[in-house]
Amino acid sequence: MATLSITIDGIEIHIPRGGTILDAAREAGVYIPTLCAHPALPSVEGMKSDAYVFRGEKRIENDGPDADWDGCGVCAVEAD
Repeated sequence: MATLSITIDGIEIHIPRGGTILDAAREAGVYIPTLCAHPALPSVEGMKSDAYVFRGEKRIENDGPDADWDGCGVCAVEAD
């Protein structure tokens, strides 16, 4: 299988093509915070966003409730 060489925080890592940055970071012992990528949670593929959420007593409407949910963004990384 073809591999890619990536560098995370100065650590060179070789990963299989098609792997994720998160998997590569975990393999190298580099911590990237996540909420939705916990191995005990089901996949988010096909999940729909909620129509609204609450922040305290304030109801916040979702401007795209029919969109597929693409995650919370906590694990967002910068790629060069």
